[in-house]
Amino acid sequence: MANTVSVEQALRRGKLVAAPMVIVPVPLLLLILNVATRFNPPGYAIGITLVVSLVSIIGLALVYWKAAMTRWQVWAFMHVDDVQELKKAAMTANLLNNFVGLNDVADRYPDAYKVIAQRLDMHQKLADDSDVPNETSVYYRKIYQQPLFFYLLVFFALGVFALSRGFYAYGLIATLMPVGLLLWQYSKTSSPSPQLILNEDGLEGDGTFTSWKDITNDEVINTGSKSVRYTLMFDCPDGRKEINISNLNIKARRLNHLLIIYRNRCQAKN
Repeated sequence: MANTVSVEQALRRGKLVAAPMVIVPVPLLLLILNVATRFNPPGYAIGITLVVSLVSIIGLALVYWKAAMTRWQVWAFMHVDDVQELKKAAMTANLLNNFVGLNDVADRYPDAYKVIAQRLDMHQKLADDSDVPNETSVYYRKIYQQPLFFYLLVFFALGVFALSRGFYAYGLIATLMPVGLLLWQYSKTSSPSPQLILNEDGLEGDGTFTSWKDITNDEVINTGSKSVRYTLMFDCPDGRKEINISNLNIKARRLNHLLIIYRNRCQAKN
């Protein structure tokens, strides 16, 4: 296909397209409030202006996001060779979700959607990646690599500062709580054994091995509602498996890539 781009290039462009939704609303809201207050209106009028402006800006941002992301999906799925990896990577990056999905492409660009659906159904295989070893073992992150480590360290430093200034009650709480949380986190993630093992035969997680022929609908997605929590999910004869990978030393994009590579190797071998 002409003008082929990589998955990474497509994701980079998608994030740039989505950026105005995050960057523009706050300055625009501040500008509206600045203009409104120049006329010295009563307090309730400022409140009404704030609410109406906020709702309008959010609504316009969502309209823009839906339209822009739909156009990006058409472009990306028509220009990336491995649409299967693109689909998983876009879901991980939140560029493809329940709000902005391929069903919107089907509604607005039916001809393009037919081509995209055919490409997805073809199950195009990714060329083998020589950088991927015969087997990959995934371990827990070190305690200093855990997401909360930096914040707990700052909280601890504030506690030490409070103690030095004579605020003993706050200081004791602020120093002991991070230490307790770090010890609790360490007890959960101190196992030296690999938590995931992937190779061309299958996947081992939570102490159970499953071959690729028994794995379907495998994907790594963000399942957190208020914070990022990446989960490896797949169907197997035992039912739906969910493995939290947020505390493991592997990124969601990388794990999705490994799932494709090892499955392809298994299919090539058989």
